[in-house]
Amino acid sequence: FYNPLNSRILSEQEISAMSSAECNAACLQINQIIVSVLQNIDAHFGRCHQTVVDKILPEIEKQGLSSQKIWEGLKFWQGLFEASANVNLSDNRNDE
Repeated sequence: FYNPLNSRILSEQEISAMSSAECNAACLQINQIIVSVLQNIDAHFGRCHQTVVDKILPEIEKQGLSSQKIWEGLKFWQGLFEASANVNLSDNRNDE
C-alpha cells in the first residue's frame, strides 16, 4: 500500500473504496513503519549518549581540572591586585 517513493495522502473517495481488510493491512503497514522509525531514533539516541559519556564528558572533566589548576595559580595574583587596588573581588566569585 504505502510506497515511500510515491507517498501521498489518499482522498476520501479512495479511502471509502477500500475494504476493511485493505484498511487493516494499510494500518498495519503504517504501524510497522512508525515502529521502524522509532527504533532508528532510539538507536541514534543510544549512539549519542555513548559519545557524550565516552568522549565528551571525560574531556570536559579534564578541562575542569586544568582550569582548576590555573585558578589555583592565579589566586596569588588576585590577592596581590586586590591589595594594591584596595578592592575585594573574592566576594563576587563563588569559591568552592
